[in-house]
Amino acid sequence: MAKKLGIYSSDIKRVINMLVSNVSQYNSKQDEVYIIDEIDFSNFMNRRTPQIHISKKGIIHSIGILPQLYSGEATVDQLLNLLQSNHKRELITQRIKYRNIQCNIGEKMISLSFKILEDINDTIL
Repeated sequence: MAKKLGIYSSDIKRVINMLVSNVSQYNSKQDEVYIIDEIDFSNFMNRRTPQIHISKKGIIHSIGILPQLYSGEATVDQLLNLLQSNHKRELITQRIKYRNIQCNIGEKMISLSFKILEDINDTIL
């Protein structure tokens, strides 16, 4: 395969086992294989810094997420830092909220507790 791609063994300095998934998810590692979603990988390879857009009183502010990983020429260290980053997980976790509701079923009152992903309107667009 390397020959077909014009890559010679003397050119290879390091191999990183990585699965690029079409399922949106935060980065993880399973059995020495890094897992990254295709949007994050594409942003990295195309040097596009992902952003969070925050709306406050109708004014939208954009904040780059880990811009140091997307600036300049792509490096192995930047890729490894992205693959090992928990930043996306932290952003998603911040939006998880707990809800409790009470329902009447006949004459019986029951209480339900569950987690939801917070509506992004007026916070993160």
